[in-house]
Amino acid sequence: MSYELLRNVGKAGDTVWRRLPPTVREGSPGRLVGSCIHALSRKFSSRGQSDSTWFLRNEPLLSTVLEIISGSFSSGATVRICSMACSSGAELYSLLWLLRKARPDLDVVAFGVDISEAALERARLACYLRDDMEFRGSIYDKDFHGLFETDSQVFRVKDAVRRGAQWVQGDARDPALPSKFGSCDIVLANNFLIHMEPADASAALMSVARLVRPGGILVCRGIDLNVRQKVVSRLHLKPLPIRLEQIHNAELDLDARRHWPWKYYGLEPLNRNRKDCVQRYSAVFQVCGQA
Repeated sequence: MSYELLRNVGKAGDTVWRRLPPTVREGSPGRLVGSCIHALSRKFSSRGQSDSTWFLRNEPLLSTVLEIISGSFSSGATVRICSMACSSGAELYSLLWLLRKARPDLDVVAFGVDISEAALERARLACYLRDDMEFRGSIYDKDFHGLFETDSQVFRVKDAVRRGAQWVQGDARDPALPSKFGSCDIVLANNFLIHMEPADASAALMSVARLVRPGGILVCRGIDLNVRQKVVSRLHLKPLPIRLEQIHNAELDLDARRHWPWKYYGLEPLNRNRKDCVQRYSAVFQVCGQA
């Protein structure tokens, strides 16, 4: 069977699947069929990195990180944040904007790390056009004028938001990451590990987790759930199920949930009946000891 035929079968199947009611797709038989389809998709699909991201992506996740920081640091404290595979900087700038609004008393040191120098250059410039993919989400529903200076079609992140941000080339799989960046209080590792083969994703997550100081927070969404579960168990990370369901189901029309089960990067429906529900579906973890 040719690749073209397989792709056409997948497209047809996806069309039929989307026409099924959610109660059918996410009921027990639908989950079973979907899991089989998704397993085949993960096995046979070619993986490839994507620079797709947008401002205020997964607001429940950003709100949770903000809540943790606000409750953990006293006035004048220094907070070290690292965004791995930061792409054009939209995620880190979104968090910095929210954090500076809520806790202007904190001294924030932020690192954006990506393997692509072209992506890092876009992050450094911090200039975006109205039609750029970074504006696909709910940013226009917010009062974002505190985030950008606007000039016709050009949106530039304000200097007050950018303050303290550094953009550095690096590979998440590099075991020397901790010696390069030091320990961080918050590490974001979102939406890039899913595009790696499971063995590479596991090794990368292990390296990234070692960036987090004991007691610090690792945020990891957009990864093969089986890979994440194994690493979480191996490193004895503590799941923090704050807004678990909202984070998992955020932006259904844009994000990974809509692509399950036909795409390898699709995200399975949350199953509250699983005994390991919290460990499997949590995206926020506390490092309880030395990772």
